[in-house]
Amino acid sequence: RLKTIHLGMNGNLTPCFSYRLLLTQMQAWGRMYVPFLEKKNNFSSLLECNYECPKWRGWKIGVQLAFDRGDLYGNNWGCSVKIGKSGVFHKKTATP
Repeated sequence: RLKTIHLGMNGNLTPCFSYRLLLTQMQAWGRMYVPFLEKKNNFSSLLECNYECPKWRGWKIGVQLAFDRGDLYGNNWGCSVKIGKSGVFHKKTATP
C-alpha cells in the first residue's frame, strides 16, 4: 500500500553535455495485513551528468549522485564516476 509520485527529465545543455534527473516521493502504509503504526514518507533522487565530445571518438565521462531521505529507507547517499568507450579501438598504422 503505497502512494508514489515519480518525475524524470533529461536533456542536453550543450552538444557535449547531457543530464538526467529522477525524483520520487513516496508514502507507505505497510502491508494489508501488517500495516505500519504510522505512515512512512520517503524522498529519493538521482542526478546524472555525462560529457561526450565528438573529437574524443566515443569516449564518455559521467557522474551520478543519488540520495534517499525519510522513514522508509532511511537517509542514504551515493555517487559514482564512470568512464566509457563505445565503438572500436583503432590502431594507428604507418603508411609507406
